Amino acid sequence: MAVVHGNSVGIFVNPDNDGLAGAELVACATNATFSLSNALVETNCKTDASGVLQDSSTRHILAGNQTWSMSVEGLVDLTAGGATAESYKDLMELALNRSEVDVVFTDSTAGNQQYHGKAYITSIDATAGVDDFVTYSCTLDGNGTLTSVAVA
Repeated sequence: MAVVHGNSVGIFVNPDNDGLAGAELVACATNATFSLSNALVETNCKTDASGVLQDSSTRHILAGNQTWSMSVEGLVDLTAGGATAESYKDLMELALNRSEVDVVFTDSTAGNQQYHGKAYITSIDATAGVDDFVTYSCTLDGNGTLTSVAVA
């Protein structure tokens, strides 16, 4: 079994087309998270097919809406030039402009899976503790279909 080291996985924003070309790794990231949830719709019925009332104690379900999100945490860099990759200030501008962004969760290793789709930044926070580095956290909620493909 191949193991992927957490240091090699990141969130990339605004790729060209449906891959990593032109995408910028979110800079100064210390943590990246990908989440997917499937809602369930309960389909129990009090009667059987003939209409007779039944005391059924089994649960029946169908898959409902699917939601996904990605989040990133890292160190804040507020310098004018900043890094070439997407930084806290770039994410903040995207959030302020309510921009839809393309996001990719991957280790960018050829042959490994990557997950990408369109998302909106739903929250971005910065924390400045005494005698500590300024850190940020950013959550991006998926808008539409999430695609899973192998890295080219």
